[in-house]
Amino acid sequence: MLTSATPTGRFRIDGWFEKLLSEQEYLLYPPRTHILSTTMAAAILTTKLYVPPVRAKLVSRSRLIQRLNGGLDRRLTLVSASAGFGKTTLLSEWSQSCKRPIAWVSLDEGDNDLLHFLSYVVGALQTVHAELGEAVLAAFQSPQAPPVESLLTAQINEIAEVPDPIVHVLDD
Repeated sequence: MLTSATPTGRFRIDGWFEKLLSEQEYLLYPPRTHILSTTMAAAILTTKLYVPPVRAKLVSRSRLIQRLNGGLDRRLTLVSASAGFGKTTLLSEWSQSCKRPIAWVSLDEGDNDLLHFLSYVVGALQTVHAELGEAVLAAFQSPQAPPVESLLTAQINEIAEVPDPIVHVLDD
């Protein structure tokens, strides 16, 4: 899991994810024209990388959208609420007006495996920059998986080379 509950009810980010956030700031918005490599396409469900469409009868939440825009210069923005309170709808609406590239991943319980999760993270990043994640994908093809730290280091180094910030949404 990415987070775990503390006795106070707050959540903490596990070490490897915390390292990822501390090394590189990123943000969101993907053009959906990139076709993932056949290896990647076989490993992930590409529809989980699409920003959900905004519904026609949407009640706009302009104050929350302003707060999201205000957080663009931060490393992490957490949108937290109970199920059904419109988190995905809010982020979907916000993504339409966000001026930065957005890499979106809709997660579910099946993505709790670290390598599976990283496959989706790389897939989402490749919707923004097709070359991102090549080192990680190559490592997935090796007979023996390298240590997670080396995969994360390779991914962080590639993200650091991108000249413009990327917003990365991990939905759910």
